[in-house]
Amino acid sequence: MTTLTDIREQLTRLWQKKILILFGLLFLASIVILGSWWWQAHQPKPPFGLLVAPQIVEADLGEGQSTLYLRISEADLKGLPREAPVYRVKIVAWDETERELIAQRFGFKGKGEKAFDAFGNEACVWADPPQILSITPYGRLSFSASTGAVRIEKAPKNVTEAAALAESLINKYSLSAVNLGAKKVVLIQVPGEGTGWEVSDWEKATYIEVGWSGEVGSYQLFHDGYGESYLFIRLAKDGSLLQLEFLTTEVEESENYLLKSVKEIKNALAAGEGKLVYVEGNTQPKSIFLTGAKLALFQESNKEYLQPIFVFEGKSGDGKAFVLFLPAVSSKWMK
Repeated sequence: MTTLTDIREQLTRLWQKKILILFGLLFLASIVILGSWWWQAHQPKPPFGLLVAPQIVEADLGEGQSTLYLRISEADLKGLPREAPVYRVKIVAWDETERELIAQRFGFKGKGEKAFDAFGNEACVWADPPQILSITPYGRLSFSASTGAVRIEKAPKNVTEAAALAESLINKYSLSAVNLGAKKVVLIQVPGEGTGWEVSDWEKATYIEVGWSGEVGSYQLFHDGYGESYLFIRLAKDGSLLQLEFLTTEVEESENYLLKSVKEIKNALAAGEGKLVYVEGNTQPKSIFLTGAKLALFQESNKEYLQPIFVFEGKSGDGKAFVLFLPAVSSKWMK
């Protein structure tokens, strides 16, 4: 016969078991929480904080853009680095005094008028038609003039002399930037008031374009879009300066950032995060075949960081060359 004492003892043992189970669960939960905290505390952190994906200017492919089918072999993504430097740059490159000194080298006087440049950024503008100079505080310079207005020296006789003449302007106007990379010289023919096109014959050329890419460390540096040069000069065949575009970039420091894994790259491409920045013929391809990637740096106008990007090249389904940019920093370290 079960007595009242027996019942009390059974209830006591039952409560003791429940308390032990509760303490056990609390202990396990604390171990999980502490373990998770320790794991999070020991994970690498983005040195400059989480980054915002750069706004990359896509190629203008006209109307009728369609769904793009990307094809890439996982083998083409093997060997890509898992980290790369992000560079902090000095945004305000030129103060008011420096901008006035630059303007003087181009023959202008005074402080210039406040205005906005073609990218919507505040600029100082000097105008003495047909010559116009625009300089922003963060290091973008744009000069234009008509043929014969700014004669540099005697007319060049060939492509080599024209390229050397353009190169002499780097010292003439004291244009210091990131390391200038590859130089590209293009001859342009413009019949009358129409749009020009590239030619190979010096005699047919109306003017000469010389552009330099940028370099930081061992990386090619792009800004805003694909075809933008860090230093671009257009000369008339009589030796006069028609246009000069320049962007200075002063690197302050760099820190390594985690890059996308192979899986992240494939997912990002499938989600349409890659940007077509060049397609031969400027027509929208229906499918493109990615044939590997290289790492480069990308600078967005008036932004604080140079970010790594993957540069994909290859052929479209109809055999046309293309270039595609994909932000390279891992999504774990992006906002």
